[in-house]
Amino acid sequence: MPKPQFLTISPPLGGVVESTAYQSQPPYTLFDGYNCWPKDSAYRDRLSTRPSVRNFATGGTTTVGSAESVRLLAEVNYATASETTRYLVAGAGGTLYKLATAAGGWTAISSDLAISSANPVQASPFGNKLFIADWDTPDSKTSGTGGVFGLKNRFSISGEIKTSGTQFDDVGLDWTTVCSPDDLLVITSGNSKGVYKIAARTATELTLPTTLSDETGLRYYIIDDPTTAALVDTFVIPDNQEWAASYADNRVLTVVEGDSAGVYAITAVTNDSLTVRELNGDALPSEKGSASTAWAIPRSAKVLDLEAGTLARWDATDAKGVVPHGCKMITTWQDRIVMGNDQVQPHVWYMSRNGSAYDFLYGSEDLGSPVAGNLFQAGLIGEPLTALLAHNKSCLLFGAEDSLWIMRGDPMQGGYIERLSDDVGIVGPYAHTKTDKDATYFLSHVGLYMMPSGCGDIPTPVSRDKIPTRGPIQWGGDDTHMAFDAVHNGILMSNLETATATFTNIWYDLKNGGFWPLVFGAGRQVRRLFNWQPAAGHALRQFQGSLMMGGPDSKVCRFDGSQTTDEGGVAVTANAMIGPIKISQSSATSALIQEIRPSGGGETIAWTGTVTPKLYVGKNAGAAANTSSHSITLSDWGGAAGFSSENPRASGAAVVLSLATTSGHGAWAFDEAVLTIIPLGRAR
Repeated sequence: MPKPQFLTISPPLGGVVESTAYQSQPPYTLFDGYNCWPKDSAYRDRLSTRPSVRNFATGGTTTVGSAESVRLLAEVNYATASETTRYLVAGAGGTLYKLATAAGGWTAISSDLAISSANPVQASPFGNKLFIADWDTPDSKTSGTGGVFGLKNRFSISGEIKTSGTQFDDVGLDWTTVCSPDDLLVITSGNSKGVYKIAARTATELTLPTTLSDETGLRYYIIDDPTTAALVDTFVIPDNQEWAASYADNRVLTVVEGDSAGVYAITAVTNDSLTVRELNGDALPSEKGSASTAWAIPRSAKVLDLEAGTLARWDATDAKGVVPHGCKMITTWQDRIVMGNDQVQPHVWYMSRNGSAYDFLYGSEDLGSPVAGNLFQAGLIGEPLTALLAHNKSCLLFGAEDSLWIMRGDPMQGGYIERLSDDVGIVGPYAHTKTDKDATYFLSHVGLYMMPSGCGDIPTPVSRDKIPTRGPIQWGGDDTHMAFDAVHNGILMSNLETATATFTNIWYDLKNGGFWPLVFGAGRQVRRLFNWQPAAGHALRQFQGSLMMGGPDSKVCRFDGSQTTDEGGVAVTANAMIGPIKISQSSATSALIQEIRPSGGGETIAWTGTVTPKLYVGKNAGAAANTSSHSITLSDWGGAAGFSSENPRASGAAVVLSLATTSGHGAWAFDEAVLTIIPLGRAR
């Protein structure tokens, strides 16, 4: 009779690895599992269910809005003569909220302005204020061609130009009843787009002072009485979809081409016209009006001043240039505000004056001058920016879809830009994070990369052949988020596949280097992530480094190991498939599992909850990993006492231990189990 052999199953802390052969599964890894990770509620290294995800605000107003997605998470210092606080700031449904203590809850910031409710929004603290890069996806209401400065059109019809001469043809109107000489004809399409003073008119023809180059059907309108009208105050797009009243102050008008190129503040809105005023010294159009071939109406950047209790449009100081509006990205670096990926020029970056967030007057000769990528030698990346982040105090990173660039030093003090990688980039504005060791992690199109704190090191891959695929994940875009959690020493990566409305969440454990797929309920799906650091002496200091998760239901949550259910009372369920573990020398031989004994009792309690264990036994590793193969359901393991052994009496060459949450019995943590094995010889 062969002697029994003992095989210890230790907690697999190396995460889920799906890319290897079953026979070559790396030691201390899982081939499948979800909602597990390598730390229990006491922060001891053990295979455990993930902590619950619970609402952070426990008193007062506990949500930021009413069942709307959280779009902004940030922090900002608030310092007065009597108070020093670091507020957590959140935005949902267009409104901003602040929170000082969990028990105090959220307080709404009253304002006529609103941030985007449809897209995630970045913000950066600077000088005890929070500067917000608000944006939206351009559409036919917010960008186009053919805009014209002038009065709101009196009428808009289609006409046809004669094949010769300088007259506008009969379109069935009596021109003498609708216009007079010196009125303005505005043509909004074709090669003849522009503004023309009417020289004469008859009942059937308009005479213009110049010959039109485009002799096909055009759209046009007429401005009457131009001598008394404030032509420069109104921007018109004939037949545009209705512009909303909220465009005033929440947006700016950017005219890209023509005599009137510049940025204008919007003061009033009608169905198809905007009343504007000059913004910080931009020249106004000529008195006769000005046609434009390209325009945009991006959301205005904003600034939150908690001391004044205001959310206002972020405007530069008079005669100090124009704040870049419609940018997706913002950060603080070298005592400057840095912005990028605006609606009009997504490849350009912008820097404020050193020490000031209100000066964007480029071209000064001093060392602190504002500077922009299109005005700095070799400053243009050449691709639309996908990410912008301060790697450290000396280096600024620019991400593109498949390349990475670095600025070394202040650009006005000898700094320069160079390409850091031709192979990998950063897949989105929110797909990067910093750790407490000042390392930068980011997602590229080929996986997770890490860049050490130094300013010259090439990023190195950390996920190749390891990160769980969970199917063909399309990392990238505005719905890929990641952030560092200092409490649990890991990084959460979250992705929304828009086409299928599928969420993927993966935890990266920095201590052991493992990847762990996590599953959250519908109300807990991630729409925004942020690592919060309450100030020293703060009432919330015990939460320092907590990962804040903004969800689709206006709640800002965090991992909470003291609870066993997610927000809303939903039980945390988990499953771990440990193995495959070889119990014989090869698949040509077999062995008998005589006994399985989980550890437990005293100070070595293996379980804090209750689970249903199963053994899957197969003639090889692949067969054991197939859940349709032979399985043995063991008695539930749980409780604080030691556990009795069981005798499965199953034979094969490999085994998988499956641990699944028993409904209603909360979280569990696995320490080890011991198999008693008797070799049987050649398999039959």
